[in-house]
Amino acid sequence: MTAHRGSVSALQIAVAALAALLLMVFAWLVLAHDLSGGQPRVVAKIQKSDPMATGSVRSSTGPSSLRKAPLSLLLEPGRYGALPRISGDETPLSAYSRPISAEAMASPLPKVALIIGGVGGNDEMSAAAIERLPEEVTLAIDSNGRNLQSWVDRARLSGHEVLLQLPMEALAHPNAGPGARTLLASMSPAEIQDDLHWHLARAAGYFGVINQLGGKFLGSEAALEPLAHELKRRGLLFVEDMPSGQSKAAAVADDVDMKYLGADIVIDEDSDPAAIDAALEELLNIAERKGFALAVGSAFPATLERVELWTKRAMVTKRVMIVPASAALVLEPQ
Repeated sequence: MTAHRGSVSALQIAVAALAALLLMVFAWLVLAHDLSGGQPRVVAKIQKSDPMATGSVRSSTGPSSLRKAPLSLLLEPGRYGALPRISGDETPLSAYSRPISAEAMASPLPKVALIIGGVGGNDEMSAAAIERLPEEVTLAIDSNGRNLQSWVDRARLSGHEVLLQLPMEALAHPNAGPGARTLLASMSPAEIQDDLHWHLARAAGYFGVINQLGGKFLGSEAALEPLAHELKRRGLLFVEDMPSGQSKAAAVADDVDMKYLGADIVIDEDSDPAAIDAALEELLNIAERKGFALAVGSAFPATLERVELWTKRAMVTKRVMIVPASAALVLEPQ
């Protein structure tokens, strides 16, 4: 009898120990999967605010404010590659331009926009333009450059909106131009469209185009009309890098209702640093008179150095606000 009572006691002890072990395992599993460690929790429902309806104006800007590019809905197949297109209410201009902040819109400071072209032509200068200039500076990619999509992507990743630079026939070099597939005033509408498509298919993610030279081409209404119709059809802005008295671009843009901007000044026609400084001061004077001014330049060493210093000084002195070129479409009546 004694032996029987001892075995029952041992069994009871074993069962109790097993139960305690199971209880400890259960408690560990509960706590291990509770990120609050067993502490009291408060669950709050956070409601996201609605995005601003304007699209061109946002409460804050920066690299993250630029939308992903390219967007597949804004591309269609072409003979030479993907071409930009309009999709519903969305256009390359609205999708790829850098928004201007609501704070900047409300600021009483005069505003200036700077476009620096030639990116993609020289690797060192292209990288310097992307890395050293403020995000608000618009960059123009040479459509005859190398690794165009890479330069577009790098520029946008750093916060810069991007234009595509098109070579056009100059007055000083008839029947020739600054690169392959130069748009000539003597071309037929079909030839102009074909060469334009070749350039547009070289990359994606730009919100418009800007001429490279082009005095002769821009003086021909017959040459400009097919170009303007095609750019309008594809939802792109056209920027003229210093309209001359002979240019017909603004008039043709008005006739076909194409989005158009004309620059006020070229800052490096004279590449001497002192001359560039003087041009930048004139840019400021224009902005103070008009409220907004647009300048163009090229990715040359002296230009990048002077623009970098000038923009830094402008941000410190607060005499002027630097905005992207596309901001002109919301800052000036169209």
